[in-house]
Order: sequence, then C-alpha cells, then structure tokens
Amino acid sequence: MESQILHKELNSKRDDSCGVEPNPTGVVVNWDPFVKNRARYEATPLLSNNAKSKQRKIKNKKCCLRSMPTTYSQIYIHLVFAVKYRQSLINESWETELYKYINGVIQNKGQLPIAINGMPDHIHILFIMKPTCCISDLVREIKKSSTEFITVKGYVRTKFQWQHGFGAFSYSQSSLDNVKRYIENQKAHHAMKSFRKEYIEFLTMFEIDYNKEYLFDWIAEK
Repeated sequence: MESQILHKELNSKRDDSCGVEPNPTGVVVNWDPFVKNRARYEATPLLSNNAKSKQRKIKNKKCCLRSMPTTYSQIYIHLVFAVKYRQSLINESWETELYKYINGVIQNKGQLPIAINGMPDHIHILFIMKPTCCISDLVREIKKSSTEFITVKGYVRTKFQWQHGFGAFSYSQSSLDNVKRYIENQKAHHAMKSFRKEYIEFLTMFEIDYNKEYLFDWIAEK
C-alpha cells in the first residue's frame, strides 16, 4: 500500500511532457522507468549548447582512440636481380659504395635493409618490408637510382643497365640469420656455383613455376 502511495506521489511530481521532474534549481532529474527502485534519481547539471558540443567531441575522440586499429607485420624479403646480359660490371673496388647507396635508397623508401651483397653480375638484398610497400616500385627505384649513381661516378666505361625483372622470396624470422650469412658469403658460394644455377635453385625451392626462356638474358657460361 505504501509503495502504491509513493508511486502516486512520484508520478504526480513528474512532468509528462518531457519525462523529467520540474524544479527551479537548474538541475535535470533523469527519470528511469526501468529501475526497480523508482525513487532513485540521477541528477546532472544543465549544460549550454557549447558545453554539450565539447563533451560530444571529447567522447568521440576517446572512442576513436580506443578503437583505432594498429597494423603489425613482420615481412622479410630477399631480392635478387642481375646486371643486363649478366655482364660482370660491378667491380670490387667500388661495390661497397654501391651497396651503401642502395642501402640509403631503401631507407628513404621507408623500408629497413638488413644485408646487401653480390657478385660482378648480380646483387642480393635482404630487407624488412612494410605492408604498404609495393615491391615492384621499390625495385624500380633501386635500379633507377643506382644506375644514375654508377653513371655519375663514372665507374664503368660502357652503358650500365640492370636486367628487367627480379626474384623476391619471403622468409620467416627463424631463417633470417641463415639468409643473412648466405648473402654476406656470396663470393664463397659462387666459387662453386654459377648465378644461373643459384637462381634456378631458389625458384625450385620456393616451388615457383618458371620458363627458362624468360628468366634472364643469359650470356654463354663457361
């Protein structure tokens, strides 16, 4: 009986037009019809339009910060490409300068080089690739910039060009040290194995279908 009387008294004080209890104190009393204890009120101060707008902006900003997606990746790429016609044009006297220059090109493109080495007729590059990177665009820039570098430095008397195409092979982190050592020891590896044989072994190991006629413009091997 007492609860019915209390319910009546509360309803008599309620402004049905807006669902709140009228009062002269500048405080809005939010009425929640689903609360079991209907005598419970939640009071919040009246806010100006500017204050409400600021509150919404702060709330939206916090929501964005909480829900902002983050991309995590770990992509290791081993690049291989050759001098045009596999000519032995990269000389040991300036190859280190070339590798340093290519290292800078890769960094300027936002990627992280790990190891660069090669032979007079080809080059190996191991780097960490960001998900936004386009490998074809990166290789194009490496070839273009390094060709200009070699030409300006006057390292070769003939016209220097890289071969069209390239090989790109991905590795797991567990294989990283082995790949890095392989690249660093290129001279020792190629004392026993030709570049052509090496490259075909890569394609076979990664189960990549290929046509021997479209690999590179090979010169006659001894």
